[in-house]
Amino acid sequence: MPNNPSALPPVGHRSGKKSSLAKIISRLQRLPRILSNYAGYAWVNMRYGNVKHFDLHFGGVHVRYSTEDFLSRQWFFPDLAGGKIYEEKVTRLLMTHLVQSRCFADVGTHLGYYSCLAGKLMLQRPVYGFEMSQATSNVARRNIELNQLQNVHLLNAAVSDTVGTASYDAAAATQVQAPGC
Repeated sequence: MPNNPSALPPVGHRSGKKSSLAKIISRLQRLPRILSNYAGYAWVNMRYGNVKHFDLHFGGVHVRYSTEDFLSRQWFFPDLAGGKIYEEKVTRLLMTHLVQSRCFADVGTHLGYYSCLAGKLMLQRPVYGFEMSQATSNVARRNIELNQLQNVHLLNAAVSDTVGTASYDAAAATQVQAPGC
């Protein structure tokens, strides 16, 4: 037996694999967070379930976002209800600089918040949105169409500084992270 306790395998592990009991305990430890998230989602759906759009009125610009799907409803509400602005400093900075920009690239478009805002500000100048998740790309496309933005071009693709392929967890990519977090 080694003298160093940190060299011992963790309790519940046998030859590098979790025991059934360790797996059950691990899942049970996540239960409060899962239930808390579910309660929050249920509340948002009860409170905002009939709200089909989120309207951004800021600096003389009006952008409408669909909240008909679960992902959008959870993202926009309740954090942005009542006239709050997502990342207000960034939004202000973009509004100041996009007016004179020749083009804009939104890498990680998500639901299209910045792509749609840029599309409204830049009128006939091109906006390129890149979103690797098909689910959120579909929502961004819906928002682009809702605002009739012909200058916004959405690509369902990842962006990197190297050529190659990578894998990612599509389920994790569509998990809701509220704007205030």
